[in-house]
Amino acid sequence: MSYCVNCGVELEKTIELCPLCGTEVKNPKQPVDKLSPSPYPKKREAMEPVDRKETALLLTIVLLAPSVACFIINFIIFRQGIWSLYVIGAGAILWTFFVPSLLFKNKLHNIIYVTLDALVVMIYVYIFVLEFGNNGWFEGIAVPIVVLVSILLLIISNIYSYYNPGIMAMTMGLIVAIGLFAVGVEMILNMYFKHEIYIFWSAIVAICCCMIIIPLTIIINNNRLREEVRRRLHL
Repeated sequence: MSYCVNCGVELEKTIELCPLCGTEVKNPKQPVDKLSPSPYPKKREAMEPVDRKETALLLTIVLLAPSVACFIINFIIFRQGIWSLYVIGAGAILWTFFVPSLLFKNKLHNIIYVTLDALVVMIYVYIFVLEFGNNGWFEGIAVPIVVLVSILLLIISNIYSYYNPGIMAMTMGLIVAIGLFAVGVEMILNMYFKHEIYIFWSAIVAICCCMIIIPLTIIINNNRLREEVRRRLHL
């Protein structure tokens, strides 16, 4: 078996060029086998486009069926508690996350899409208030955390939509979001429980994120180093 001298990928015995980087295959101990059939198709064919409406309908049915079944069992047959609302709410969240993007050819504006998702999540969390009561945690913890996550998602989605960064820049953005999320969550919890705003454990998370971001920034800004990392990791 031959291996590419440039990227190190394992090569089939019938190919003359590396399928990953295009380097010519030269192995004196194992010449290219031109008689055996190639494992790769020679004719490039385009896949048929997926019917987005049919996919949306299928997902709707899949999510609606268990919700209806649980509702019937909970409120008609066994009238004990409101446990079926958890299943119905989870189905509503999944439906909101996936189906609207399939129904609209032009994707929903990021603000509308994130706001809709946040509202559905808040409604789902409010089910716990109906079940267990509320001593202020819904307004003091749940709502601020959902708003924080929504803002971070909105910022990231807008950056990715307008600038279309590479995978390493996307990774760096995700790490920054994790650090900000940790700091925001600790501030919210401290404000709710201790009525003070300060950070402790989230500072450790933020420092760790910074330690990862610094080498990523160096790699992204150095063309030669960036291409070497991409080649080594097959990005």
